[in-house]
Amino acid sequence: MKWAGLFAGVVCLWGGVAVFGQNTCPVTQMGAKGDCKADDSAAFQQAADRCGSFYIPRQTGKCYRVNGVRLQPGVTVTFEDRNTELWPTSAETKYIFSIQGKSSESPSRYTTIRNGELWAPYTMAAGTAGIRVDYGDHVRLEDLFLNGFYDDIFADNTDYLYLTRVTADGAAHANVWNQHSDTHHGPYFGGPLYIENSTLNSCECAASSIWVQDIAVVNVTDSDIVGVKRGHGFTAISTNGLAGNPPDYPTSIHLHGDTFDTIGGTPISISNYIKSDIEGTWVSGGRPQEKPCIEMDEVSDISISDTHVFWCGVDGLVIGHATGVKVTGSTFSGTPHTGIHVVHAAHSFIAGNSCSGQNLNGNGSATQRFCIYEEPAANNNHYLGNDGTGTTYGNSFHGQGTVSQ
Repeated sequence: MKWAGLFAGVVCLWGGVAVFGQNTCPVTQMGAKGDCKADDSAAFQQAADRCGSFYIPRQTGKCYRVNGVRLQPGVTVTFEDRNTELWPTSAETKYIFSIQGKSSESPSRYTTIRNGELWAPYTMAAGTAGIRVDYGDHVRLEDLFLNGFYDDIFADNTDYLYLTRVTADGAAHANVWNQHSDTHHGPYFGGPLYIENSTLNSCECAASSIWVQDIAVVNVTDSDIVGVKRGHGFTAISTNGLAGNPPDYPTSIHLHGDTFDTIGGTPISISNYIKSDIEGTWVSGGRPQEKPCIEMDEVSDISISDTHVFWCGVDGLVIGHATGVKVTGSTFSGTPHTGIHVVHAAHSFIAGNSCSGQNLNGNGSATQRFCIYEEPAANNNHYLGNDGTGTTYGNSFHGQGTVSQ
C-alpha cells in the first residue's frame, strides 16, 4: 500500500516510537475523519504515539473532535491553517492537548503547537483546558486561536512558555493561567512566561485574563487584553513568603506596549513581587465596576513610564505597601477620584506626569478630584513637575511629600 511504503521510508527510529517529519504524518492517514461528528481521539493519539510530530489537514467538515491528546517531548503539531479546528468531544473533555513531564528534573521539553484553532462549542466544565502543560520546558504556542474553554491555556510547573500571535477568546476562568506549585523543592519560582503580539479578549474570566502565580519572569509585549467582562486583566501574585516580605526568588514583571481596555475588574494587579516595569501601555477599566486601573501592594522597585491610564472605576494607580516606586511621563485621566493614590509607599519618585481631565480621547471626567493624593502613612516620597490642571482642585499634589517644580 502507498501508506505502507511511506511509513517504511520515513521511520527514523523504532522501539515503540517512530519519528517522522512534522508534515509526513497526517492524522487522516491514521483514520481521523474531520467531519465534526466522529470521535477522532484514537487517530490523533496514534499519530502522536507513532510519529511524534504530526500534521492536521483541513477537511471538508472543517473540524475534528478529540477527547484529549498526549504529546511526546520534542515534537511539533502543525495545523494546515486557522480554518482547521479541533473541538472537545464533550464539556467534560479535560484538554485538547496535554504536554506532560514527570517532574521538575524530568520535564517534557521542546514542544510546539501552531497554526490552527481549538474551539469549545459548549460551556466547558471547571478544571478543563484547551492546552494543559504539566512539567513542561520550552513550550511554544504560535499562530493559534483558542475559544471558549474554562482555561484556554493552563500551565503548572513549566519553564519557558512562549505565546506568539495567539488569540484566546471567551474563557470562563482565564485565558492564560500559569503557576508553579512544586513546593516540595523549596522556595523556587517557575517561569519565565513570554506573551507577544497576542490578543486575549472577550472572556467571562472569573479569575483574570492572564493569571501568573509564583512565576519568576513575565514579559507581555505588544499584546491586547480587552473585553474582560468579569475578572481582572493581568494578575501576578506570590504565595512564597508572608505579606510584607518579598519572595525569596527575584521576580520581574514586564508589560511593554500593551493595551488593557474595558475590563470588569482591575486591569493590572501585582502583589508581593520584587520588580515590575510598565512602559508605553494603555490601561482603561471602562468603569464597569468601582475598581482602580492599576493596583500594586507589597512590592518594590516599580517603574511606570510613558503610560496612559484613563476611564478607571475609582483611581488610576493605587500604590499600597511599596518602596522604590518610580512613575514618570504618564497620563492619568477620567478617574472619579484620583490619578495616583499613594497609600503606604516610601522612597518613591513621581515626576512629569499629568492629569488631563477631559482632554484624553474624550474619556476625561470633570469629577476627577486629585492628580496625586498621598495618605499620611506614606513617607519620604518626592514629586517633581507633575501637572494637575485637569482636576477639580487644579493642583498636582495633595499630601506631605516633597514637591519640586
